[in-house]
Amino acid sequence: TLDIALRIQQSVTDELGPVPFVVLVNKHDRQAEWELTDQDLAELAQRGWPVLMSSAKTGAGVEEAFDTLARALTQSPT
Repeated sequence: TLDIALRIQQSVTDELGPVPFVVLVNKHDRQAEWELTDQDLAELAQRGWPVLMSSAKTGAGVEEAFDTLARALTQSPT
């Protein structure tokens, strides 16, 4: 759920400091069943996090997610 994802992100930040973070909203092929609202997604984007739609079933968004995270990691100061 979104709440769990936010807690995980906060836990990682508390432990490691700021690290690149990408939000994947899975089951894009079943969007009608989502409990997320457009406002929820906008709030995530306002945090400066890339928000990507994905589908494990169709593979949509998976390559983009890895590319986005890889770019963020290589541009991140060490």
